[in-house]
Amino acid sequence: MPNPDKLRTTGEPDKAEAPTSSEIRGIRTLVDLKNAGYRPFSMAPIYEHAKVDFDIVARFTSESGEKVRSMLINFPFPLINIKSPWAHILQIINEEVWEAFRLFMMGVIFTNRKEEEYWRVVPALATLQDPFSRMSDVDRVPDRCTLDVLLLSGNKRILGIVPGEAFVEDTKAPVEISKIPATINLQWGNPDPRIVAEAKAVFETGGL
Repeated sequence: MPNPDKLRTTGEPDKAEAPTSSEIRGIRTLVDLKNAGYRPFSMAPIYEHAKVDFDIVARFTSESGEKVRSMLINFPFPLINIKSPWAHILQIINEEVWEAFRLFMMGVIFTNRKEEEYWRVVPALATLQDPFSRMSDVDRVPDRCTLDVLLLSGNKRILGIVPGEAFVEDTKAPVEISKIPATINLQWGNPDPRIVAEAKAVFETGGL
């Protein structure tokens, strides 16, 4: 399992820049982060289950030519129910390139020929307690927020959010905090037949 601190850069000359201190100074919630022009998201499932060992954002920066500003924020608690250092990582990217990055990821295919594993990326939106407000020194109920998560659809199984914990439209609606998950809970399901067929064709023809 690749460590967040030991990702290969694969030699890309163009690396994403980090946000300036003035941009992220005073961030107290995910809403503050979004208001500062950044999109928070998680790619923990991809790094953990597709066993990616290179910096995906750096690869996107190099191939797209976009001016990317990105960084990793490491929380002392997991954001996703995966036993991995990546479960603690919140990634952020400048909002103006998010859609291009999302589409880039949806076009990516990860394969492991030895294990005959084939993965496509599926964007999702989850509801959870704001990790920033959970860390606040102020004695208050953590805010409710939404977080983009890049999940996986494979030829052997598909990873999704536990029903009832996906995005709820009105994030300002009053909800008991006990009903808002502190951690995004994922579960495996049966594979999409289309992905199974896609993978079979790739492995049989030696494509990709």
